[in-house]
Amino acid sequence: MPHRPELLIRRLGRRYGIALAVVAGLLLLDQAVLQPLLVRLNLSAPVINLAGRQRMLSQSIAKDALAIAIDPQAHPSADLALQDKLAEWRRVHEGLKQGDASLKLSETRNPEIMSHLTGLDRQVSSIATAVNELRERPYQRHRSIASLLAAEREFLPAMDHIVQLYEEDAQQQVVRLRATGLVATMLVITLMAGLYWLVLGPAVTLIRQQVERLETHELELMEARDQLEQRVQERTLQLSDLNVALAEEASQRAASEQRTLQLQSQLAHASRLNSLGELATGIAHELNQPLGAISNYAETLLILTDGDLVDRQPLVRNASRIRESAQRAGAIIRRMRNFVRSRTTPRAIESVNSLITDVVALCEPDLQSRSVTVRVECDETTHSQVFVDAIQIQQVLVNVIRNAAQAVECRPRGRRVVSISTTWSSEDIDIRVDDNGEGFPDEFDVAGASLQSTKPDGLGLGLSISRSILATHGGELQTANHEEGGARVTVRLPLVETTSRLEPADRLCC
Repeated sequence: MPHRPELLIRRLGRRYGIALAVVAGLLLLDQAVLQPLLVRLNLSAPVINLAGRQRMLSQSIAKDALAIAIDPQAHPSADLALQDKLAEWRRVHEGLKQGDASLKLSETRNPEIMSHLTGLDRQVSSIATAVNELRERPYQRHRSIASLLAAEREFLPAMDHIVQLYEEDAQQQVVRLRATGLVATMLVITLMAGLYWLVLGPAVTLIRQQVERLETHELELMEARDQLEQRVQERTLQLSDLNVALAEEASQRAASEQRTLQLQSQLAHASRLNSLGELATGIAHELNQPLGAISNYAETLLILTDGDLVDRQPLVRNASRIRESAQRAGAIIRRMRNFVRSRTTPRAIESVNSLITDVVALCEPDLQSRSVTVRVECDETTHSQVFVDAIQIQQVLVNVIRNAAQAVECRPRGRRVVSISTTWSSEDIDIRVDDNGEGFPDEFDVAGASLQSTKPDGLGLGLSISRSILATHGGELQTANHEEGGARVTVRLPLVETTSRLEPADRLCC
């Protein structure tokens, strides 16, 4: 919807158009009515002149006729002059009545003048007849002269009256034109006043209001600017004070953060010292595997050396296994020491199948001693690689496999089975260790498995350490029971594309 100034401007435009239309109408009225009247008024002057000249011509005709009547021989050229004057006199008379373009005479429209001109037809005819009789019948000149003079005596007063009527008509036309011009002038003046009242006045008022509004807005803007400058100054002072306060707060926060870091470092050190006590107990659990293997291999050596014939190959093989078990025990001790010292362990790209093969080989003597059958169903066509610490992952797998071997001891010999398989997706690979033992108890929680064991003589550190190792590798440890009996432990590790993006700070230090 248009605003009020726009409506006012449109209204003023319409009024201005109407005023222009009225002015144009007055101009057309002047051209159509007044100007023709002025032209006719200008043409009245020749009419009056010719009407007055008619009196002089009639008198001249009478004089020439008298001259011819007195002495026709004395004035031989008077006859021709008399004929010309008579013809001109009669022509002007007809022109006064009906108009004559050559004489610049218009038709008489005044009924009174027309009536008097028509009344002069008899005198004009009598004078013309008397002149013609005088020229044609000189012997009757006395009667012709008498008739001419009698007609002239009637013609001259009537012609004077006609001239007076022409003058009065011209004066009346002048009065009417003056009145009409005055009315037109008054209309123009009124229209101009109305134009000012309808258009210019409101326009001036609107402009004045706009100017006053602009001045008011300018004053408001100046006041707003002054207020804004004052507020900016006040805000600047507040911000300066706030910056000082923030600087002090930042300094205090930095000191607090430094103190927090110191406390966290002390807490971490205390936690590592506390873990050292747990690991001291766990070392016995973890070292029991390689030390047990060393003991078994040593007994095997004693058996092999007890006799006359000694095959060197079994001796060398068992000695190598003793060395590997000792190295593995040393690696476990070194990792425990590094965990306390927070030293980053080296990682490399490893094949999952190779890790499983090595772990099965390490666990083979223990599994055989327990009469446990191991079934490895890894996808040989899959070149799944992970970015890990091989010793840590082998430790996890050894722990999971030995737990499974211990879990199936409840089964008769020959039915103790541990299955190892792998499945993989676009991002992760799962190493599944299944057994046909009794499964996990319902209250068992792998997330809180620290110092919680499913074995009577267990310490509960194996799954906890395994879970921590996998967490630092971006993986996880999952446990589940089979409906038909037995349990499944899943070791999930990200493939090399994912693990290669892990930061060193995310890796377990042990």
